[in-house]
Amino acid sequence: HEFLSNCCSSCASVEGLTPSPPEDVCEDVSGVALDSKTCSEIAASGDMGVLCDALDTLQDKCCESCLATHGTAQGCTGDDPDFLAFDTYSCEEVDECADRQELADVCSHEEVADKCCMTCAAVSHIEPSDTSGPAPTCSSDDKDFKFGGKTCSVLSKKTDAFAIMCSHLPSVMESCCSSCRDAQGWGGSCSNNPSYLVAGHYDCDDVAIHVDEEELADFCQDDDFSENCCASCSEVEHIDPTPQTPAHKCLDSELFSFDGKKCDALAKTDEIHLLCEKVEDVGEYCCATCRDAVSDAQYCDGDDEDFRVAGEYSCEDLKSGVSSQELRDLCQDHEISENCCAICEGVNHIEPSENTVVVPTKDEECSGEVDGKSCDVLVDESGHFSTMCKHVQAVADGCCSQCTEAFETEEKCSEDNKDYRVAEHYSCEDIRKNVCEEELADFCSDRDFANNCCGTCNTVSDVAPPEKESPFEHDSCRDTEGYTFGKGHTCEELTEGDAVFCDNVPEVSENCCASCRDADEYVEGCSGDDPTFRLAEHYSCEEVDANTDNEELSGLCEANPQMKSSCCKTCGSVQGINQNPPPDYSELGTCKDNDDFTFGTKSCSEIAHTEEMTDLCTHIDDVARECCATCSDVSPEEPGDFCTVNPDFKLEDRTCQQIMDLNDKLMATFCKGDPDVAENCCALCASVNAIGTNFNEDVEPTDVVVDGIDDSDMGGRVDSKVASGTVDSCGSGEIHFALELMTDKFPKDTTWTLFDYEETIERLSPEYTEKEKLNKYSVCLESDKHYVFEIRDGSWDGICCGQNGDGYYTIMVDGHTVNTGGEFTRSSQVLITPPCKKSSEVRIVMDLTTDFFGSETSFRLSNHGRSGSFDDDLGAFERRIMSTCVSKGCYDLTVKDEGNNGLCCEYGRGGYTVVYDDEVFADSAFEKGASETTTFGEDCPAGSEGMTVDEGEPVKDGEELESAHAYLDFLAEHEDAEKTKAESP
Repeated sequence: HEFLSNCCSSCASVEGLTPSPPEDVCEDVSGVALDSKTCSEIAASGDMGVLCDALDTLQDKCCESCLATHGTAQGCTGDDPDFLAFDTYSCEEVDECADRQELADVCSHEEVADKCCMTCAAVSHIEPSDTSGPAPTCSSDDKDFKFGGKTCSVLSKKTDAFAIMCSHLPSVMESCCSSCRDAQGWGGSCSNNPSYLVAGHYDCDDVAIHVDEEELADFCQDDDFSENCCASCSEVEHIDPTPQTPAHKCLDSELFSFDGKKCDALAKTDEIHLLCEKVEDVGEYCCATCRDAVSDAQYCDGDDEDFRVAGEYSCEDLKSGVSSQELRDLCQDHEISENCCAICEGVNHIEPSENTVVVPTKDEECSGEVDGKSCDVLVDESGHFSTMCKHVQAVADGCCSQCTEAFETEEKCSEDNKDYRVAEHYSCEDIRKNVCEEELADFCSDRDFANNCCGTCNTVSDVAPPEKESPFEHDSCRDTEGYTFGKGHTCEELTEGDAVFCDNVPEVSENCCASCRDADEYVEGCSGDDPTFRLAEHYSCEEVDANTDNEELSGLCEANPQMKSSCCKTCGSVQGINQNPPPDYSELGTCKDNDDFTFGTKSCSEIAHTEEMTDLCTHIDDVARECCATCSDVSPEEPGDFCTVNPDFKLEDRTCQQIMDLNDKLMATFCKGDPDVAENCCALCASVNAIGTNFNEDVEPTDVVVDGIDDSDMGGRVDSKVASGTVDSCGSGEIHFALELMTDKFPKDTTWTLFDYEETIERLSPEYTEKEKLNKYSVCLESDKHYVFEIRDGSWDGICCGQNGDGYYTIMVDGHTVNTGGEFTRSSQVLITPPCKKSSEVRIVMDLTTDFFGSETSFRLSNHGRSGSFDDDLGAFERRIMSTCVSKGCYDLTVKDEGNNGLCCEYGRGGYTVVYDDEVFADSAFEKGASETTTFGEDCPAGSEGMTVDEGEPVKDGEELESAHAYLDFLAEHEDAEKTKAESP
């Protein structure tokens, strides 16, 4: 402009030409640029900006300096290093991944232009592309297209502002056509109103960026929003709006009373505002009443023209006759502030004086008048004169003797006015009895109360009144300090004009509770939680809320009408939230209460016999799982139709629970076949659904041992076997076994055992105490033996991952990794076998354990497709290990059970494992059926590998029940023998 004004004739000669844009590459040349001067020298002269705009050659040679000069001229000090355009790209990344035209298109977005001002200055001369035409048509995105290294799919999923990218970047709009169409609703019959703003700050796109789909659907329920943001709303037409109960409730409690008077009775009195302002409990529990009373007191339609202070001064007189500070102090008087509300509102921003009484400034005798008015005339019975003496310097100076007399009269007061009543009911003595000292001092700060209850007020003359907020801004409804939403707007800014954010965004409703309460209509129908209500005889509404998640709380509220009514505030907070499905106790396996579990502070037994126990079991996962036995007692189809366990009933000297403790399949057999068990063990039978197919193999079975070592004792401490240290090398005939164990966050839960197949313990783990520490151990073992490494976790959740941390174990034999892991439940086992002597051979290991009816079990290992004899000389609970080296090939292992009920888990925890060349091909509990055949190895015919099962004939109920009784008889004899053995010398 400066060049044009001074060189207008020269410029006129090129008026029809278009200035050329600078090149894409932007850097200064190292040598002379213009008239023997370098770029830096031209920049130092101050003429760089004018010359860059006019001379193409200078733009080419001094591009970087031209760019810096142009940006500085526009008030730009540099790009914002923390800004991410479209929530994804830094200014530098935008510059790198966009060409000049695309950069100009990006910079047409106001926020990008502001935050990336220096980058955008380079393309300020380039007109943005016109994106107002019809949307491109396409059937899919260009899969090879990338913007800033991100494909259309990644951009649309990861970038909240993808729709804005489509609007400002033609290359994105064309290459990501399908995704852009979904993001912007192209082809619809409506568009967003670009001038429409929500809460004075947010256009339709802004709202869509900062809220999720469900919240946007809630916004679209508002007619004004849906009309102006038609395109945005069309994208969430398929989403049902969320029923919400705003957090900003302000309701009266029907249960609260102040000295026997409920909120509605207090509301009818003229002094209700005084109780609301001075008594915290009244302000909190009569919130709606106090809101209305204070609102009425604060609503001002002008000053009362007939009102006079000290019988002489109108409100207008006060405004013109005293200073702003003095007026603010006078407005502390309730009667003055109510009758002169307009002028008092004008000084509300001024803090009241700390000094309660002004000090006269004149030493000479008082004049006896103020503004031509006699002090004697000003003295009246209303008490306003005393107030003016305290706060207005001119009155204190002109009427010093009258003021002194008024103060002395106040000090002489020692008795309360017995006829005086606050809110038409409460005498001075009543107030004193029902409030604390600080609240009483607050009452006494009111002139009318202090004059009539001077004796009472004398008792708290040295007590400071509390600093109080609005009476109904109690703890349950306050704005979160420092909270901002979206583009950094505060609660006050978000609620300017309406409460649309409050009604539709729970985050805003919760953090801007007070602002939302003031901006929105008040929710009626709930007077707050009943503080006397107890769920299951123990839990208040607050305690239930603290011990449940939203889904569990929602389920309780819907299932229990009394709780829903008594805890209406708590239940309202989860209104519309989906409930958890009721637990299926049939899937819980062996069902026992956890004696260490508490819900809140109460154990399963303490809440077992309450009416609401069914609701707790049905809707709270922790209770259902940890109080399984108790819950199974109260898990009938119809609420209230209690199905119990007879504690006196016994079968073979075993109670219902003792049978259940053996295993649930055995329990199911008795429930199906024995009417006495079905009747007396009703609840436990319900928990297994009277079927034998729901065994949960994570559940610890009863350990039964015959002619062997009880593997439950393997974790016992044998000090000489506790692992410690490492060895570097091993001798001939030995293998080097090494273990690396990274403990999780609960190291004491972890133990391990290394034992051979004769179940002789080789090593035991030390006690681990340090969290997330790598522990190393190694030992030399005999090379011709088989070993098992077993790791256990006391909490049954392994050592990895999630809340446990990243624990793991790695096992190496002679430097080769054999196994590594960490994710398991109760335990994990690793088999360690000796190598075969011939390189052409591999080792097959079968590890089989029978159940109680071991004589029914047999097995056969053969080449694939060939027959052979079965080994059947097995006994009850016998463990048979077969380990042999064979030529490489395809093999079959068949395990049969003549009882057609498998090896597990009704009559013991049997099963088998097959390992071929260190690879596990079968690990089966063989829970049912007549036989299982596993085909494994190398060069097996196509489709033959894997397991086939022969179900056989179903076991007759009578035979099954007979077997079950035989099993119980055996257990009884075994236990008697063990008891006799334990008692013998």
